[in-house]
Amino acid sequence: MADERGATIIGGTEAALKAIHEELAAFRLDTHGRLSRLETGFDQMDKRVSNLENMQRWALGIMFGSWITLMLAVLGLYFKR
Repeated sequence: MADERGATIIGGTEAALKAIHEELAAFRLDTHGRLSRLETGFDQMDKRVSNLENMQRWALGIMFGSWITLMLAVLGLYFKR
């Protein structure tokens, strides 16, 4: 009788441990999927930020070029007198 009860307790414990192990494996797979989606999102954000940086450089270049042109025109008018 004691052996049967001990076997039942051990069998129940093994079943519970197996269930926990399966839940952890499913959680690990789910976490891996979420992390891969985050990495994809970060890659897309990196590309967009890089694109914005290039646009910002262009805008600064155009503004600087326009300022130089304006200053040269003003200096040309000033020294023309």
